[in-house]
Amino acid sequence: MSSFRDHVLQYASSANRLAEDISRLIQVESVEDWEYGTRRGRLHGASLYKIPTGGQDVFRRITQPMVTNDTALLFLGDASGSMTGNRFYALTASYLLLHKACEKIGATYEFDMFSENHVPQPLHLVLKGFDSTITDEQIITRCNYVHDNLMGNNADGEALLWAYRRLMHRPEKNKVLVVLSDGQPMTRATGDASTHLRKVVAAIAEEIDVFGIGLMNPSVKFFYPQHEIITDPAKLPDMFLNLLKSKVLGV
Repeated sequence: MSSFRDHVLQYASSANRLAEDISRLIQVESVEDWEYGTRRGRLHGASLYKIPTGGQDVFRRITQPMVTNDTALLFLGDASGSMTGNRFYALTASYLLLHKACEKIGATYEFDMFSENHVPQPLHLVLKGFDSTITDEQIITRCNYVHDNLMGNNADGEALLWAYRRLMHRPEKNKVLVVLSDGQPMTRATGDASTHLRKVVAAIAEEIDVFGIGLMNPSVKFFYPQHEIITDPAKLPDMFLNLLKSKVLGV
């Protein structure tokens, strides 16, 4: 556990910087709006007449509302055997980064993973549901358990359909599915898993926004028209900042 945590925290060392960047972005993009009659802030000249009668609400302050859209984000991580080690550390670090950023924005989001058991049957895991909360330590602990116990094959098409159904139950107008993976589907079930994944992506992309992130592997470009390939984990914060800017903040 300690070794897993150390690797993950090394990859997620820029989490606070990402949250600060998000914070600055919100302040720049928010519409300036003054709240009057407050007891702290800047003096408001037109309210000074209240002072002789003991009035203290003679200040004004800027309120900067979040500029988030009506958006639900579902992050779906590949927990296949080929993700063992550095790629899975990067996946867990991604969830830590996204946790801080989404909390800062006030976004509606979920963390899920997918694998396959020995039957074989698809294995779909909810690490953090839309309507639940999670801590950094819980993210690390739950991901560590998956890494050590549940990693198998990956039926990507079935996992995307499962995630799509979860998103379609959400009331938010905009729905975004972000898949974090290292490569191609690999399932012990019969059929062409790669062709199935392409068809699933094309079908669900007509109703929701689908984005693929390739973790130290370029294969996502063959399946996801919208994609980003990460070869250096140090670039994860900048990539997520740009992703949240375009998909949530609309800037």
